[in-house]
Amino acid sequence: MGLFSKKPNQHDAFMIKQKMQELNYYNETIVRMDNVEGFLNQISGLKNTVIDMQKYERKYPDVFNPKPSKILKNFETNKLILEKNFIDRYLLAIERKLLNYSTMRGKTNNFNKMVDIFKYYAGEFEPENVNYFSIKLQERFPEFYQ
Repeated sequence: MGLFSKKPNQHDAFMIKQKMQELNYYNETIVRMDNVEGFLNQISGLKNTVIDMQKYERKYPDVFNPKPSKILKNFETNKLILEKNFIDRYLLAIERKLLNYSTMRGKTNNFNKMVDIFKYYAGEFEPENVNYFSIKLQERFPEFYQ
């Protein structure tokens, strides 16, 4: 800390600690999530938490390492990779789900349902990742495409 650095008051220190815990939670869950809506909720929560933390960063610049502004910048830089990794997990979830059905009709219905869920939220993903999803879907599940 610098010579003239301000320390957070008790309330702000509590809020900073709480936001850091939220950030850790989002970071841990994002990399495990295989549900589209859940993944997008975690991404949104992470972004909102970092944005909330930025007001404390301006007030107490020496408290954070790394700074919330840097975390947000890193997140934006790595968003493509996070989404691509999620898509890979989602494709595995589709495979696991299809194992629960013995008939081709049941498999087809559930396959279409899970694809439709992704398509519903596709606008939230980077366009190249939506394309990646389509390509991988056809590669991994050729029996569902005529």
